[in-house]
Amino acid sequence: MFRDLELVAPRRIRGLARTRYCSLVVFGWLLAQVETVAAGRAFAAYGGVYIAASVLWMWLAEGHRPDRWDALGTAVCLLGAAIILAAPRTN
Repeated sequence: MFRDLELVAPRRIRGLARTRYCSLVVFGWLLAQVETVAAGRAFAAYGGVYIAASVLWMWLAEGHRPDRWDALGTAVCLLGAAIILAAPRTN
């Protein structure tokens, strides 16, 4: 799976890619272990974290510094993820 990546990417990026892949596998496995309602919320919150990680990847791995709109959008996504996870529930 990583053979093509090894041909075109520096070692540091390959390590980051492997780490991200393994994290996604662990997340998927953990998500399958919880109740459906909690899993849906966790998956929605993961979306915000994924967006933030993608912007960070763009900056660190690809060398494109995020502008203020990238930063604002990332902050909004993380705030949304925090609201989903921390909101008081009546159930």
